Amino acid sequence: MLQSDCRTQAANTYVRPYYRYGDLMTWAQEQRRALAVKADRHEMSRAAYDREIARSEREVAREEERRNALNHTGSSYEDTPFASVFGKLTRIFQ
Repeated sequence: MLQSDCRTQAANTYVRPYYRYGDLMTWAQEQRRALAVKADRHEMSRAAYDREIARSEREVAREEERRNALNHTGSSYEDTPFASVFGKLTRIFQ
């Protein structure tokens, strides 16, 4: 759970200001934390945790793609010189 909270704090500081879909980011962070709590309590295995995180990330990616298509944009990030850097950081903090 501490690792999940650390990732959330870092993502909120470095990614959220440039990410268009804050609601998706919040949802993914809440999912990660809820799953981390279950894993910490031994209510689920690490393998199950990893599968659920991957499922959650796929859901977010599909919704990003859907919204980007509706908005006719290729990126989920605001168009800034740092957008590609923050895209890479997001994948690190997922």
